[in-house]
Amino acid sequence: MRELYEGCRLCFRHCGVNRLAGERGFCGETDELRLSVAGLHFGEEPPLTGSGGSGTIFVTGCAMGCPFCQNYQISRCGMGTIVGEDDFVRIARTLAEAGAENLNLVTPSHLAPTLAGYLDAVKTHGIDLPVAWNSSGYESSETVRLLADRVD
Repeated sequence: MRELYEGCRLCFRHCGVNRLAGERGFCGETDELRLSVAGLHFGEEPPLTGSGGSGTIFVTGCAMGCPFCQNYQISRCGMGTIVGEDDFVRIARTLAEAGAENLNLVTPSHLAPTLAGYLDAVKTHGIDLPVAWNSSGYESSETVRLLADRVD
């Protein structure tokens, strides 16, 4: 999966950089997952929040570049911390224990290969929450296939 970061074509921009070599794509990111905020969110649509809240995880960076982005500091200014697989599993467990109805990944498309592996690890650790892929909707066909069995 990680080879998808070489000559990156994960989004519609097809910027072609080698993110495995530390180059940053249009999204502003390498292959490392950076998260800015993770917590229960009650401001999403009611089917996502339910009674326990959506376990929202904001991914740093974005391929869209919208001029009026409501998450500008996260999507364009690099706000966030690099998170490894163990950290991601811990975050998912914390959200589940707090009553999250789901794991709601916000703007995750540009890190789909990394997140696919991390989502596998979450399931392996017995955390059984539905996964919402809260994207801008510009995934490549290859990315959609990669996520088909991992995202609800």
